[in-house]
Amino acid sequence: MKKIKKEDIRIDNLLGMETTIGTASPVQNFLAVINKLGPKPACLQLCEVITSLVRHGGENVKECLISLRECAVREGLAVLFNDYLKEAFTHVTIKAICLEDKISLIHRDESSSSTLAPGEAEFFLRHGGENVKECLISLRECAVREGLAVLFNDYLKEAFTHVTIKAICLEDKISLIHRDESSSSTLAPGEAEFFLNGDKICAELEEDDDDDLLDML
Repeated sequence: MKKIKKEDIRIDNLLGMETTIGTASPVQNFLAVINKLGPKPACLQLCEVITSLVRHGGENVKECLISLRECAVREGLAVLFNDYLKEAFTHVTIKAICLEDKISLIHRDESSSSTLAPGEAEFFLRHGGENVKECLISLRECAVREGLAVLFNDYLKEAFTHVTIKAICLEDKISLIHRDESSSSTLAPGEAEFFLNGDKICAELEEDDDDDLLDML
């Protein structure tokens, strides 16, 4: 008979209430720890376990990531999950699993605790973890500061045809650089606004014309 060591006897084990997540049955442990300690402490623990599994070639990494993501969506912990995934995505194992099973950042249509547009989550997965909104903002700021408005504007005009880029620009008001922002631009502020909201402006003008026509009739 195996001798039980004193240090192996824990009150939470005797009572069936786990407070730590092991590597043997991490998902089951995770669910138990949620009930015992709450979702955030459990998620933080699971992040550490996933990292440990990856480093030591353990199994259940995919199942852990899926469970972590589901809990984060359900409990409003999108920032916690997204921050972890951005860091963990640099590991080849995590990246391969995410790409294979389409495990990406949590966007705001999934959880109100996220500020990411759906296009950003898609871009993150498609382009190796880059954050398109942050990249666009940084590029624009540099172009304004260094007098490279033409370079940025030419790029954005071309990139705007991509549905993801367009969605992010519309949502975060990232438009062409106009001359009030940089002397390297010849665009009037109205031109930059029309570039971003042209469809909306045209639709409003059409509605006004229709109203005028109805008034005449």
